[in-house]
Formats: sequence, C-alpha cells, structure tokens
Amino acid sequence: MNYRRLLILALLLILGQVLITVLMGLPSEPLLSTDSNFYLDGAERFPFLLPKQRTYLGMIFYIRICSWLGSAPWAALFFNSVAVWVAAEALWQITCRSAGERAGWIAAGLWLLNPLTAQWTRYVLTEPLFFSAVIDWLWFAVFRPGSCMLLYSAVVATLRPNGFTLLAAALSWVVVLQSRKRKQAIGYLMAGWIFLGVAIVVFAHVINPEAGKVPGFIASGLVIHGHPELALSMDKPLAVPRLLITRLAVEFGQWRPWYSFRFNDFIAIFMATFYLLALRGAWHVRGTRLFWAVILVTIPSLLVIAFAWSIHEGRFAWWALVAWIPWVAIGCQHPNAVLQQNRLNVHAKS
Repeated sequence: MNYRRLLILALLLILGQVLITVLMGLPSEPLLSTDSNFYLDGAERFPFLLPKQRTYLGMIFYIRICSWLGSAPWAALFFNSVAVWVAAEALWQITCRSAGERAGWIAAGLWLLNPLTAQWTRYVLTEPLFFSAVIDWLWFAVFRPGSCMLLYSAVVATLRPNGFTLLAAALSWVVVLQSRKRKQAIGYLMAGWIFLGVAIVVFAHVINPEAGKVPGFIASGLVIHGHPELALSMDKPLAVPRLLITRLAVEFGQWRPWYSFRFNDFIAIFMATFYLLALRGAWHVRGTRLFWAVILVTIPSLLVIAFAWSIHEGRFAWWALVAWIPWVAIGCQHPNAVLQQNRLNVHAKS
C-alpha cells in the first residue's frame, strides 16, 4: 500500500471541498435536501419503513449506523469522504494500469476536484456512496472479478432503486469471463437482460410505488422531474423516441436554465472537453477489459434515465460518467504511452 499516494489523494479531496465552498458558495457543513430528510426519517423509524423507503434500505441503514455515532449528518459526511477517497485510489489504479501514473493522477483529480462530482460529497444523499460504488465496481471488474465483486454489488444494490443494475452487470461480467463458451454465454445473458427489462415493466410498481408514475411521465412528455413547464408535446410523430433522447441529452449535457451564465459556460466547456477526451480514451483501450466494463455499467444507467426522467441538478448522469473518468484520463495520453503500458502489463502477467 502506497501511503504517500493515499495522503496526496486525501489532500486533493480536501482541496476539492475547499474549491466548491469558495467557487459554488456551498456551506462547509453537511448539506440536507428533501431526500436527505426522507432518509433521516427512515433511519428513525427503522425497521418499520414506509413502502417507498424500502427500496433505499441500504442507504437508510447506513444513516441509522451514522446516528449511533452522534450527529448522523456529520458522521455521513465523514464516511462519504472515506468512500470518495477509496474510490479515488481505485481510479488511480484502474487508469495507471492502462496508461501509466500520469493518467492515474489525472483520473483522481477529475474525480476529486471536479465541482460536478465533488459537490455531492457533503450531501446526505445516495450520490457520494453510489458514485464511489460504481468506481469500485469498475475496479473489481478490472482486477478482481468473482465472488467478492458479486457480494459487493449485492450490498450496493440496496442503496437506491437503480442499484440492481450493478448487481445484474456484475453477474453478467463474471459469467462471461468464467464461461468457456463466451458467445453462447453472451447470448444467454442478452436474453436474461431482456427478461429483466420485461420484469421491471411488469413488477416495478409493486416494489417501488414511484415506478407506477413512469407511464404518466412519458405520456405527459416530462423531461426533468419537477419541471412540467419544460415538458415536450407528445402529439407529434416519434414523440416517445424524441422524449427519451431529449432526457439523455439534457441529463448528460448538464446545462440547466436556472444556473448562472458563468456556471453554464463552465459546464459547456468542461463537458465538451470531457466527452471528446473520453471518446479518444475509449478508442485507445477499445477491446480491453476496461472498455467493455465501462460499456456494461453505462448502458443500464442510460436506459433508466431515458425511460424515467432527467433530474434537476444533473446528478443522475454521473451514475455512468464516473466510470468514464479513466477514458478521459487515458484520452489525455499519447497513444504510444497507452500501448507501452499495455505491453508492460502483458510482460508482468507472463
């Protein structure tokens, strides 16, 4: 274990929190939202939860444990920070494996210093834990696919309703890697994902009452949850595909009309650069385990957002985008550096 690197990552974490306090004006304390109060209420009434709270069992149990240590919000802030710190180390290792130490530090910096991700660390929400868990999932997929990955994904699946996608992705990943007939295994898994999609449509409203509203939100043309004034007209040809694509564009564009011009300008420049470098990095590592792991963890999130809704602050997009960070860091490197690192990995294995 490299304690010097862990110390530097901890300092970058602190620096990132200082930056969002200065630049975004966030208070230097735990932040609560309506959803935060929902989790705190669940922790107080645990184990007698409301039906909607049961799909956040892991998060509510986490807050319950935090409450045993004194102030639940402050304890959550501490453990959120630890989760983010561990994820930074995972990002460093993932990216360093494909493109060297320089890329590893770029990836860690993108995670810890980017205001669009760093801001959520101090919120009592599922985001800091779930974002970190997606990165940890990627680490397992690259370095340790197997029973530990499945167990970890099963625990993470309890954090929030879409957490099941990580468990399904982990099962798919392990089955394909351990199968002797991969083409046949992929065929079975595709059938399994289709079956899972049908089951979600049929039974989701029984598990989570909020899912019962999804057809109505599609019929109404809702793009961003809580903003009916921005809904699309659904009386035009191809209205449903247009709605699904618009939700993805709005969510992954990150721009919002209620943000300041300065913040929107930053988002436009940052996200355009992020996507260009991600495409370049994905091309450099195409066909590798990292490439396919990112694809596998991304697609379910795209489908959930497209068929549900975009969110006010654009945080749902980072379910997938945190897994793209290694691509972005690799995209900053010269192709020869990536090729040389991959050769070193092959020699190390042999």
